[in-house]
Amino acid sequence: MKRKDRGCYCSLWQQSPETLIEQGVKKGYCGVCNICDQQGHLRHAPGAFPYTDAWCDQCFKVQAVINLLQALAIPMLVGSLFFQAWLFTGLAALLFGQGYWLNNDGKAIIRKLSSKLAGF
Repeated sequence: MKRKDRGCYCSLWQQSPETLIEQGVKKGYCGVCNICDQQGHLRHAPGAFPYTDAWCDQCFKVQAVINLLQALAIPMLVGSLFFQAWLFTGLAALLFGQGYWLNNDGKAIIRKLSSKLAGF
């Protein structure tokens, strides 16, 4: 990945190389990964996190995938809550409809069935 595509701070080698050397950063990199301690680049965290950190390319890719999954989980959670409310409302309407039917029309059917069963 090219430096300009990466959005890192490799330009610090021109501005303050002593600081990078003190931190143990090798030439061609601008930071040490905080996750795996490999040589990496200081850049904005993937996604909407408001911080900058040092990442190697592998850890940055893993974090980007995790961030994507977290971003997909929020709408799925909201959708499942709406589905549960819809399901609960539907079941309540079904039970109300059955109770209404039994109270009005079902009494005659239940009486016929009970008289036939009592005859046995």
